[in-house]
Amino acid sequence: MLNNPKGPQNKDQMHPEDLRNLFIFFVLAALLYFTYDSFVLKPQRESMAQQAKIEREIKAEQVAKGITPVDPTSLIKPREQILEARTTANQRINFDNTEIHGTINLSGGKLDDATLKEYFETLEKQTNVSILNPAQTKAPRSIEYGWLSSDSTIPLPNKSTQWQVTGNTKLSPDTPVTLIWDNGANIRFERTLKLDEHFMFTITQRAINNSGKPVTLYPYGLIAQKGIPPTYQGTWISHEGPIGFFGEELFNESYKSLRKNPKAVSNAAQGWLGFTDKYWLTALIPPQGQNVKYTYSYKGTEKDRENIGLFQADFLGAPLEIAAGQNAQIQSRLYVGAKRVILLKEYEKDGNIWFKSTDFGDEKDRVVRRANGQ
Repeated sequence: MLNNPKGPQNKDQMHPEDLRNLFIFFVLAALLYFTYDSFVLKPQRESMAQQAKIEREIKAEQVAKGITPVDPTSLIKPREQILEARTTANQRINFDNTEIHGTINLSGGKLDDATLKEYFETLEKQTNVSILNPAQTKAPRSIEYGWLSSDSTIPLPNKSTQWQVTGNTKLSPDTPVTLIWDNGANIRFERTLKLDEHFMFTITQRAINNSGKPVTLYPYGLIAQKGIPPTYQGTWISHEGPIGFFGEELFNESYKSLRKNPKAVSNAAQGWLGFTDKYWLTALIPPQGQNVKYTYSYKGTEKDRENIGLFQADFLGAPLEIAAGQNAQIQSRLYVGAKRVILLKEYEKDGNIWFKSTDFGDEKDRVVRRANGQ
């Protein structure tokens, strides 16, 4: 019979070494808990209490001054209500094809209403997915185009400019739409929009200079988004948030990261930028083959507990020098739709190669030149 080196032991009793190990475990666990509580949880609680105190003081000061605090959520209106009001006032024109429909806001010439026909928010298929939404709705996101100039005396179109429609009054794959605005100083601005049979818009910005003197204008396009979309999941499986590729640089920072470092700028001759949801993409494709400035920015508090911070992705094109009596234009593209592999491959076949995959988890995503070399 082999001798037990640990000596005789009652089967109903814990071995002294096991008892010691258990005791050490409890001591270490308690030490870890109290350390975590003291150096992590306690500062967080104190910070939250301090923030709550500041908010109470601000509200008390507002009440003392006769200012009624406004709950941001109380300003949100039903999407249909906002759209119907502007459509009734003839401030919107429709666009439509087999996959997407929406309206263009003539106030500012914004694209802030786009709904997918074949995709729904739930399995019950009661509400279609809306990618672009106007201000004062639950998830505002809009597209704007315009011009900048170093000459402050030149009136330029802005987000409040009332554009007029010339020619076709509905945008479809067969009927482009042109918006016009005269700045009152003999410079006429035109914007022509085309829509293919899927989710791609082509935007041509044109300036006609009859001012009698040369002007230099910088074209831009931007995506403005208020807060993080309610559909945001934030999983590591797929990226949701700012997304782009310019030059040889992949940009896929999180919303949280952009709130912490609220500006990112890059210059490149090739690229695109925008925002991606889990299944949907909104992306600007600026003129290729020229020096373009790509910018992501955020305005708001870092924590943004009320989810009202403004995220923006924009491009600033190369300057256009327009002599007196001449005109100039630039053309860019806009994708607003589903991230469908087959569809993006079709765009590649057409020579408009700018994505290599659609899940954006692949670090080998690339932007390349179009077939015409631009």
